[in-house]
Amino acid sequence: MRYFCLTIFVLIQTFSIAISQSDTVINPRFNVIQNSEGLATAMSKLKIVKSNADSSFVVVHFGDSHIQGDNLSGTIRKNMQGVYGSAGEGILFPYSACKSFGPKNLTTTVTGEWSYANLLNNPEKYPIGITGYTLVTKDKAASISFSYNPTGEVQYGNNKIFEQVVIWHSKQNFKLILVKNGSAENIFQDTTANANGLFQTLITNYRIGTELKLQIDYSSTDSIFNFHGITFENPSKHGLQYNRCGVVGATFLQLADQQDFTLAQLKEIKPDLIIFSYGSNESYDKFLNIDNYYKRVSLLINRVKNEIPGVNIIFTNTPDTRSRNRYPVNTIPINKKLKFIASETSSGFWDLNMIMGGDNSMKYWLKNELARKDQLHFTKAGYELQGNLFSTALLDAYSMNFNSDKNQDVQRVCDSLQLQIEIQLKELVVKNDSINSTSTNTTSNTPLPAKTKVHYVQKNETLSSIAKKYGVTVKQLCERNGLTERSVLQIKQKIVIK
Repeated sequence: MRYFCLTIFVLIQTFSIAISQSDTVINPRFNVIQNSEGLATAMSKLKIVKSNADSSFVVVHFGDSHIQGDNLSGTIRKNMQGVYGSAGEGILFPYSACKSFGPKNLTTTVTGEWSYANLLNNPEKYPIGITGYTLVTKDKAASISFSYNPTGEVQYGNNKIFEQVVIWHSKQNFKLILVKNGSAENIFQDTTANANGLFQTLITNYRIGTELKLQIDYSSTDSIFNFHGITFENPSKHGLQYNRCGVVGATFLQLADQQDFTLAQLKEIKPDLIIFSYGSNESYDKFLNIDNYYKRVSLLINRVKNEIPGVNIIFTNTPDTRSRNRYPVNTIPINKKLKFIASETSSGFWDLNMIMGGDNSMKYWLKNELARKDQLHFTKAGYELQGNLFSTALLDAYSMNFNSDKNQDVQRVCDSLQLQIEIQLKELVVKNDSINSTSTNTTSNTPLPAKTKVHYVQKNETLSSIAKKYGVTVKQLCERNGLTERSVLQIKQKIVIK
């Protein structure tokens, strides 16, 4: 299947554009999970989940703003849950209450006096969990409320009930009481002794979309409340749970600096697979000591593997960026170190930088509206392309090495993703052919009008048959789509009619 998944992109490799003294282009031939043999435990668990309705698989995806925005991780979550079933979104944090953004499907309101800390700014040395943030209050009159409207294929009961809501906070904090219960039935504190002061308050049977309001019990003798996230769960439902844990501006070393509480929470969540997507921010740090970076990241990864037996890890490396038109001097050395650490720790490695085209490829992504103008982040289409590529690489690794029965659901989803990627890349070919055309006809260089008529190629159709169908000439179709009369059309290829 790997050869099928990769060879459909052969035509793409015949096309390139000049960018800053080098020709770069999206390289799907690099779209593989390197060292995939190091994912044997996770892949075996996925196979069990696929064949056994009573099993679950937990993913935790760490990173920076690329992950907090959830366009990349959300695409991967949707694709993977389409194969293995949905066990939910995992832990959520109300970034909006910390003057940041997201998540889109969780509405959070706080009253009273609150402050916050995160991986980047934590002068009081508050414990920081896997979300990279904490909300803090010393105000007994404070309250916090949530309303959750899950998107995608999150599973819940027939009455849209989540069996359990977990409030993650620090031990010996204020006791919580329910004010508005959102149809929930009970609230109680988990008396399990967790490491490093981690604590949970559990609420049963929450109805989606309703307000769940919590206040501090005035009888509490404690002096502070640290909130670390909320999880909506259905323990009786099984499948794949995907936790995204991104922090705008974060670096791998900032995670390493505050790893103790993070590890305590990871142990409770019990991940099968951890994905690390860092590098964009530290790539601009001219004072970065790359040897120290390597040492500290290696120590963190080895500690994770030692304290969470059986967990597998995938690194995604640093994409090409040009924030504020600066050159990221550390991108290449960071990516070399991450690849080396992956090899040393028997972890998977996904080379996003090479896939997107290598050095200077950001200009290409920007030109094709796959990247934002800040040249640091990507558009929704750009993140979805990356998410589809990563999902395909992971499913391909699973199919080649662990899917001995060749499950048709895996094949179907992989083929569907390949088709989506192929169509998107072919559209880029057409667009760039039009942009770079030397024709004196200005039609191909003019942005498409708001009302654009398009046709998607069907089996056995030709330029001639399509032209006849719409009452235009073959020459017009060629000019509008950057084609020649000898161009070979592909099924589902988009053809602009007018």
